[in-house]
Amino acid sequence: MSDDDPSRRNESEDKMLGEVEDAMRIVPVGGGEVSAEGTEVEATQTAQDDALAARLPKRIGQYRIKRAIASGGMGTVYEAVQERPRRTVAVKLMRAGIASRSALRRFEYESQLLARLRHVGIAQVYDAGTHRDGEVSVPYFAMEYIPNAKPLTDYAAEKKLGTRQILQLFVQVCEAVHHGHQKGIIHRDLKPSNILVDSSGQVKIIDFGVARSTDSDMAVTTLQTDVGQLIGTLQYMSPEQCEADPHDIDTRSDVYALGVILYQLLTGRLPYDVSRTVLHEATRVIREQPPGRLSSANKTLRGDVETIVLKALEKDRERRYQSASALTADIRRYLNNEPIAARPPSMVYQLKIFARRHKGFFAAVAAVFIVLLAGVIVSTSQYLSAEEARREAVAARDRAVAAEAQQSRERAVAEQARDEAESVVSFLSNMLASVDPGKSGKDVTVRTILDEASETVGEEFVENPLIEARLRRVMGSSYHALGLYNTAERHKTTAVKLKRRELGADHPDTLAANNSLAITLEKRGKFAASGDLLRKNYEIQRRVLGAEHVETLQSMMNLGNALKGEGKYAEAENLFRELLETQRRVLGEEHTQTLSTVTNLANVLRDQSKYSEAEELNRETLKVLRRIRGAEHPATLASMNNLAAFLNDQGRYSEAEALHRERLAISRRVLGEDHPETVASINNLAIAIQYQRKYAEAEELYREALETRRRILGAEHPETLISINNLAEVLAPLGRLDESADLYREVIATARRVLGKGHSFVAYPLVGLGEVLLAQSRPAEAQERVLEALEIRRAALPADHSDIMYAQSVLAECMSALGQYGEAETLALESYGKLVAAQGESGFETYKVLERIVKLYESWESAEPGKGHHAKAAEWRARIRG
Repeated sequence: MSDDDPSRRNESEDKMLGEVEDAMRIVPVGGGEVSAEGTEVEATQTAQDDALAARLPKRIGQYRIKRAIASGGMGTVYEAVQERPRRTVAVKLMRAGIASRSALRRFEYESQLLARLRHVGIAQVYDAGTHRDGEVSVPYFAMEYIPNAKPLTDYAAEKKLGTRQILQLFVQVCEAVHHGHQKGIIHRDLKPSNILVDSSGQVKIIDFGVARSTDSDMAVTTLQTDVGQLIGTLQYMSPEQCEADPHDIDTRSDVYALGVILYQLLTGRLPYDVSRTVLHEATRVIREQPPGRLSSANKTLRGDVETIVLKALEKDRERRYQSASALTADIRRYLNNEPIAARPPSMVYQLKIFARRHKGFFAAVAAVFIVLLAGVIVSTSQYLSAEEARREAVAARDRAVAAEAQQSRERAVAEQARDEAESVVSFLSNMLASVDPGKSGKDVTVRTILDEASETVGEEFVENPLIEARLRRVMGSSYHALGLYNTAERHKTTAVKLKRRELGADHPDTLAANNSLAITLEKRGKFAASGDLLRKNYEIQRRVLGAEHVETLQSMMNLGNALKGEGKYAEAENLFRELLETQRRVLGEEHTQTLSTVTNLANVLRDQSKYSEAEELNRETLKVLRRIRGAEHPATLASMNNLAAFLNDQGRYSEAEALHRERLAISRRVLGEDHPETVASINNLAIAIQYQRKYAEAEELYREALETRRRILGAEHPETLISINNLAEVLAPLGRLDESADLYREVIATARRVLGKGHSFVAYPLVGLGEVLLAQSRPAEAQERVLEALEIRRAALPADHSDIMYAQSVLAECMSALGQYGEAETLALESYGKLVAAQGESGFETYKVLERIVKLYESWESAEPGKGHHAKAAEWRARIRG
């Protein structure tokens, strides 16, 4: 089968972590040159210079120290010389005495992040180690030294750059930030002092010390930041950063900071002046107040440049540029006198672009037009001025009334949110206390906690149905993640009913709950019910949110997957093609949702045997992801797995194996041996090898995956059960039938207990056990197991699904062994035909069914000599040889 709580810190550590956060900005000392950790200031700190010089180390690691460049609460940066290779470097040494566990983790984390970034626009880390300072070992790392560097804004002012020159320089910044995003890293503290420009005009971004990784491997090692703690420099923070929830920050927060920096470069001032404002008021300004228009500072910036900057500064990140590369692309369009994507291509706008390209012709036409309009303008100007004054007075009055009403609503919402939060915290506290193993004696698991909460959530929030709905949806999603789809459906259904009753069918929260329920219904095999719900949801979202809203597009994608599940492949294909056209226009070719739709379209084309186009789409998606996200990004790895699975289905096992091996090597290096994606890569590589009948090698890989999953996930996790099932499957052809049967029985018993007797997963080990029992000459027992599996699959899947056809072929072999040749022949031939249509003639399962047909005719000939079945056996055996 293919696999398609922070640590408690003591008070002193908390205090130390706060000191580290404050100390991240190193203060330069002496001289005018700046390293990758410094920013240039006036050399007036003589006392500090003398103190640093007095304790200047001669060497740190392999580096000979020349002078101190900068110092702060966390440590000191030195200019140093590396002998091999011969070069000047900057060495950052942590201050002795600050090295608490939390500070050390912070330092190590920063060096690991920077070491992953290799781009001409990002200061490079060369090395990391520890330096003996007295009785303690102090960490350090060596990095690129940047001589004569200046902060971005200082450089632009000194060089007196014009608008086009500023934009050309800023493209370098965006490209470097995009590289970091491709590596899964968010800077979170972009500002001019962290963007240096060297003497050649090359940009160098520094200080990724407060970055937050978006990769799942780094997420588990990231030093946790408490909700409510602001990280970054306030003037450059996005509205979502001001909410101070580190889990709600993504790469678009850096896009916002880029917008602030570009605004400052072009106008010489910030979009908001919050330097002398108290913290809560400053964050409110950033979240709510619109930025000043660039044209108010410089009229020449009116138009495309102003539009680009204001789009980067959108409060709603869904309306912001979705990536640094998208911002770069619009700047390049402006520089090339092409229409920018940040505004709809209206007729007036297109005329302005035409005029910019054909100035001479347009000037002549404009001169004539101006003469014709002059008389009309003079005669109506006085009337328009009076009318404008009247409208402004009315608008001012309306704004004052609306502002007062808005403040009243916000106070009410805040009070309600506070009450809801207190209720939820109380419920969660009681829930966790109820499953304390020290009190209850239970082996506490996630499911234990969920089951305990399920019993009380309805009683606890009788008077707060919306809180109950929220909790039930969360619990439903948790059960879904555990593969417990029946229980997940029950909670999600209750959540939908409560939302509809309290908010109405058209409310966005209700629509989101519907979508969540539909996904679980699909997992349960209720494709028709899922499709009906998604169709209704989609029509409401089109009406309420608009056809091109991001949530409407997501529902459209979900609906396509539901149609695919129902076996309505042509309808699903048409929907995916329509969706893809809209996404490419609205979101862009390289948006995550767009690429997901390309993958879904490829899958439904494969279901219709349109293999050529499906493979082309899979390869194109992988190519794009490698370019925009990098070869090591999780999305790229997932795309590699999709293409490899496609090749596997086509019987191109050696190609699939090569791709899986490449993916596994990257996963081991980037994610680590125990990461779920690494283990999934091991499992899927084993499948490709098993399908080439290299069973011993496949067994070794399956055992490695199983050992890791048992250790990390536990013996009853669905992915652990998949690994046990796969190992049992590969032991049978190795002749270890008893061992295989024991493993299948273990999987069946555990899956029935944990997932339920009718769960779709249970069918896999039932069919596998049936095959082993046949090999042990126990056809009656085998038939009993396979019939049970077929009952489960027929209740959940379309009638001609390949899983049903394969189980049906095993049933045919059981019937043949019991002498029921005619019925067995009918079932076997039907299974073969539909598997060929689904997987091709070289598919692994198709081949096994082919062998069963030959065996059937040979047995039939032995039972009824002279009936001509030997000729049919020979005919089908020839297909095997072919």
